[in-house]
Amino acid sequence: MKFGLIHQTALPPGKSEAAAIAGAVEQICCAEELGYDGSWLTEHHFSPYGMGAVDSILSFAAARTKRIRLGASVWVTPVHHPIRLAENVATLDVLSGGRVNFGVGRGYGPTELRGFGSSPQEAKAMHDEAVDIVLKAWTQDEVSYEGRFWKFPPVRVSPKPVQRPHPPVFQPLISPGSVEEAIANNRNAIFGLRFMPLDLAPGMLGAWRTAQAKAGKQLQEVVNISVYVAESEAEAKRHIAEPMMWLKRQFAELLPDDQRGSDLRRRLLDMGVDETYKTCVAGTAEQVTESVRWLRREAGVEYLLCSMHFGALEQEHILRSMELFARNVMPNFR
Repeated sequence: MKFGLIHQTALPPGKSEAAAIAGAVEQICCAEELGYDGSWLTEHHFSPYGMGAVDSILSFAAARTKRIRLGASVWVTPVHHPIRLAENVATLDVLSGGRVNFGVGRGYGPTELRGFGSSPQEAKAMHDEAVDIVLKAWTQDEVSYEGRFWKFPPVRVSPKPVQRPHPPVFQPLISPGSVEEAIANNRNAIFGLRFMPLDLAPGMLGAWRTAQAKAGKQLQEVVNISVYVAESEAEAKRHIAEPMMWLKRQFAELLPDDQRGSDLRRRLLDMGVDETYKTCVAGTAEQVTESVRWLRREAGVEYLLCSMHFGALEQEHILRSMELFARNVMPNFR
């Protein structure tokens, strides 16, 4: 079983931007030392939920690490020119020696998209074109495009990634349609269960694997869940209760204003501390081990992405949770 971490550059009251970025880099370096398989950043804009500049942060982290895989969950494709995105991510792959996981998504925050002049209604179509262009830029000596959103004459894009034919592509799966699309395009899956009931995992992953089997495919999957390990369950809840609620509110504010987004926002904001805490894998190392064992047994989880960054949670507590998980939980599944 593999274990990775998602690092956020959240900006709760009183935290500087410099501290948020430095904290994420320190966590990535510690993750390598502790034996985690991967470190992933989130890309967000115009919100305390997180910052952008994923390429820059990961490039800096690549220079300070040697083994751990690096990626984003996700690069929001409609806010990037696809040629520039291809160049930046390929450069990161070169600098890291071929350690990039290319997570891509259309984004779900209307404020983020509109801030870059992108329409939320057209984000899906922009995303499809952007990923198509990036992959062509990585695999063809020369690429031209005549699409709805991007048009350009033949150009030679460099550098090419170290990984051939290109870094593995991951995308979030949020609907049966996205499952079919990912399988048809040979894209690996990101299942996000943060602030969601854990018992959804078996059904979600089961549907994904059934669809893969019908298509004769075997793709990768990662499952993102909030995780926190402490010396006692009381300490875990005391440490993350307030930061967890703050982060959940910021996430809710990013959701789109359509019916689905409004319903989810209302549900999230109505959840109290106890209900929200139950969406986390949290407590002592023994309790967390049992929860991971359940996810492994009932949902067949093979790669767990641990979100241990809860808003204003102090850096020392994040690093301690990372250490307790690595020392006392991970060995049970290796």
